[in-house]
Amino acid sequence: MNIPVEEYKKNGYVVIPDAIPGHMVMKVRGIAMGLKQRMSAQKLFGTKKDFGVPTYWKGIDMASVLDPQLFELYTQPFMQELSAALLETREVYHFNDQVVCKMPDEDFVFDAHCDNQYGPNPGLASKGIFKTVTCCWVIDDMTPENGAIGFLNRSTGQWETPYARSGTIMAWDGNTVHASGKNNSSNARIVWLLIYSNAEVATIPSSSDIFTRFHKGKFTL
Repeated sequence: MNIPVEEYKKNGYVVIPDAIPGHMVMKVRGIAMGLKQRMSAQKLFGTKKDFGVPTYWKGIDMASVLDPQLFELYTQPFMQELSAALLETREVYHFNDQVVCKMPDEDFVFDAHCDNQYGPNPGLASKGIFKTVTCCWVIDDMTPENGAIGFLNRSTGQWETPYARSGTIMAWDGNTVHASGKNNSSNARIVWLLIYSNAEVATIPSSSDIFTRFHKGKFTL
């Protein structure tokens, strides 16, 4: 895989087309739709859970706890290579994986934010001491209608919305501002977010103990 590290550092995000084997895309799509349907059928939204954030919501954080096949993909060698390059470290820590399945006309949007503002220590993250990277597997084509993800380009200060196709990885730094809108199309729009860090999140000084509920473990290249 060609990893454009300098572009990532300059702009705060990077788009890597055709990065995911087709059979993996299909597997994740099936799992994601199944999890979304299960959450709805069992009326789990808003109820307590014992991993990740305290309650179930429209996104599915720590999704690989619910389907271990996702964890096998989360730890694939090509994802180890990608996350290590973008974090600029040979020691990468597991953090979180999150399925986002936006159903047609579902009231499900993400206002402008950066991931590290919800992390264990936004202050350390703003100084680049604690780093995270989100590697977004684009499962369904992004379009102007289905709530595509847009980014505030770090170098230009302008919003950009890359309409990435299925099989693309869009990777962004934890300090990069991004947002996505409502899915106004007639089909589901799915992404899977694979999040890694340069330190074990449970050991980062934090005002919350929630980060003991996320992935533990690491790999070293």
